[in-house]
Amino acid sequence: MNKMLLLLLACASFGASADCWVVNNFKGEFTSGRSEWKFQNLYKPNYTLHITINGKKASIVPGPGTQAGDPRTLTVLNPTALTSYRSIDGVTEMETFAIQDKKVFYSSTIQNAQGVEEAGVIVMVGDVAGTC
Repeated sequence: MNKMLLLLLACASFGASADCWVVNNFKGEFTSGRSEWKFQNLYKPNYTLHITINGKKASIVPGPGTQAGDPRTLTVLNPTALTSYRSIDGVTEMETFAIQDKKVFYSSTIQNAQGVEEAGVIVMVGDVAGTC
């Protein structure tokens, strides 16, 4: 009985109370072949996304004033995390988004068949500004 109760409590604390989050105020670092692999600060205070996870379905919609990117294939990892994938004209990008404790953790790996100048890595942390 105690094991079952612990399992239920663990599952309950893993999920989130909402399935759509407004995230913004991203801060982090990036590096690329163009910068000779030196990390540089990256700050996107006005970049806003609406991230929705509903079961095995997910969507990422740009918020007001944020430009929409190329279409991506989304895969839900758990109720608060997903991956995003796109490959266009020799450029492949794999992203992860994870939401925890009113923060969104973001990472991106970009590979370019044309050469490492356009390849790179981005790591940022943003704020969960609310739900949608």
